[in-house]
Order: sequence, then structure tokens, then C-alpha cells
Amino acid sequence: MKRVLTYIVNKNNSNNSVADFLLSQKISRNCISALKKEKEGILVNGQVKFTDYILKENDVVEISLTESNDYSQIIPKKLDFKIIYEDEDLIVIDKPANMTVHPSFKYFENSLENGLAYYFLEKNEDIVCHCINRLDKDTTGLMIVAKNRFSANILSTNLAEKEIKRKYLALVQGKIESKVGYINAPIEKESPDSIIRTVDFKNGKNALTSYNVLDYNPEANVSLVELELLTGRTHQIRVHMKYLGHPLIGDELYNKTNKQLNRQALHSYYLSFHHPITAKLLTFTSDIPIDFTTLINKCYNN
Repeated sequence: MKRVLTYIVNKNNSNNSVADFLLSQKISRNCISALKKEKEGILVNGQVKFTDYILKENDVVEISLTESNDYSQIIPKKLDFKIIYEDEDLIVIDKPANMTVHPSFKYFENSLENGLAYYFLEKNEDIVCHCINRLDKDTTGLMIVAKNRFSANILSTNLAEKEIKRKYLALVQGKIESKVGYINAPIEKESPDSIIRTVDFKNGKNALTSYNVLDYNPEANVSLVELELLTGRTHQIRVHMKYLGHPLIGDELYNKTNKQLNRQALHSYYLSFHHPITAKLLTFTSDIPIDFTTLINKCYNN
């Protein structure tokens, strides 16, 4: 697939090189290097230019990058997931439980990427998918998938700069004393070969989560909590809630004693971000899945 982006240079960007201008548009250095290898990857006023070319006000900069997807390593398979929104640059997906994002030895044919491969082959579209915010296998809800390298670059930068709002709903054990707060606790693998993460103030990577307790039921001793990721570590919410002393209901890794749900009670229900190309604000919400809703009704007596 070939994606073409066009910019008109304004006064603030005049006298900048093409490279500096593209960096200011959140096009990464790796992507700029790829553009340099394209036959007509960088055009200024219709002419091929090098990245050190100095731009003038009202110059028209056009960049194009061809990506070819090889599905030989990914088996296309029709899978059940909901597409909330789609345009030529991205898709927002509502992922179900029991679905990994990427193929693995154990889930070679049942990942989201397998499903996307089938979806695009059926549409006869040669799309390279880039998953921006990944969800664990049994975490449900909203995900952004970029459909080209340009949008992937910009969205990944926006995610790193905390410009993408990601909110979750979780059902956790116990009563959280402070109704609102932050969990600022670095996360690291429990051991080099382990999939389990733990809070590690000596070697861990920075991890920050905000939380807001929506309700507590003393009879069931559970709390319904809204959480927002301010960083994006693997298992971050699950690890942070265990660290706080209130692990997620049904979490087989971090709460082995509670089996009220056959997966962790965690749902990505809210996404808000600016479109990588148009800069339009996009906001999406997702309904809580039936199994999660059933558990909430049970714990809160409907």
C-alpha cells in the first residue's frame, strides 16, 4: 500500500531543512530514512529533493512510502472482533477476551493479527498493521491499529508523550481507602524468563497509573474502579492493583485465589486521541462485555 501525505510550509517552518520539517510533523528518523530510499519519496513543489534541502514559505512538501505486507508468516483466519471506526490511516477495534494481539506458539492462528490478515485479504487491501496500544489476551476493549507507517509513527509518538487517553474499568478485591489517587511504582519482570511482572523500585521501569473508585460493596468486598494508564508497561494495571493490595477479580497471574471470573475483570472502555493525519479529536467508548456485566450485577445484587 502507498500512502501519500502533503504539507504546505508555513512561515514558522520556512528556512528549515526537509528533515527538520518532517521531524516537526512527528515523522521519525527511521521513517525519513525509508523515504530517502523511495524513488519519489520526498517531493518539494513536484521535484525530488534531499532531506537537507531548505524550505521556503508556501512550498508544497509531498512524502510517500510504499509498504508491502507479507502474510506468509501470519495465517489469515476469520475471527470475531468488532471494528468501531476505520479510515485510510487507522482502525479502532473492540477486542474480545481470549484473543492475543500477536501470533505466538500457543496462539498461532487465533490472534488479532490473524483476524486482521483475513479482514484485509477479503477486502483485497495490502495493509501493514501496527498495533499502537496492546491489550493482554484476556483484557477486553478498545485498541488502535495504524494502517500505515506514517500514522503508526505519529500515534506511537503521541502515546509516548501521553497524548492518548486510555481508561479502563476493573473489578478488584477489597475496599480502597483513598477514593482517588496515583500508583507510582516501577515495574520489572519477576525473573528474566518469567511472564510475571512485579514492582521493583531498584531495577523497574517507570510506571504510573491513576485510579478513581466508582463504588464499593461491603457484602461482596469488591470495588469497581476506573483506571487511566499514564505509562504503558506490560500488565501495568494488574501489577499496580496487586501492589496496592487490591488485585483484579479473576486474574490468574496476580490473584490466584479469586475465581469469580475466568479472566481478569479488566476492560478498556475509553480512548481519546487526535487523528495522526487530520489532528481531529477522536473519542470512543465500549460497552462492558456480558461476562463482566454479569459479575458486576452478581456482586452488586443487580
